[in-house]
Amino acid sequence: MTTLEAIRHICEQIDGYSFYFDDRQLMNVHADDAPFPLIFFEEYREGSYRTKHYFEKSTRIELYFCKLCQMHNDGVERESIREVIEAEAVRPFIKLFNAHPEIFTPVTEWRFYTPPPRFDVNEVSIMLQFNANLTQC
Repeated sequence: MTTLEAIRHICEQIDGYSFYFDDRQLMNVHADDAPFPLIFFEEYREGSYRTKHYFEKSTRIELYFCKLCQMHNDGVERESIREVIEAEAVRPFIKLFNAHPEIFTPVTEWRFYTPPPRFDVNEVSIMLQFNANLTQC
């Protein structure tokens, strides 16, 4: 199983969220027609191979958990939406990811960011960044 296939499989288990994998510029084009809420998997651009005692592939993953919001809202409302996203999608993703040690090495440190709306549809999101180490290389 590839990194993309494994991440897609995990994301598809998050109730109510669709999955989209692409480059951020192309996502901006498709965002108007995308089914929200969604998990946008930014096409990965960074990783590493380790070959000292065995072959290991580590990929820097950036997942955006996105919901739509009203066009003219404030920071308090956006933060409220992020709290909902965290409860219904981010935490379940982390639990599901670490529940598959046959695919990935469990992750203990996850970085998150709260990016400003980037798409024309005025989304609110949490970006989760982590290193995914495939255990079956």
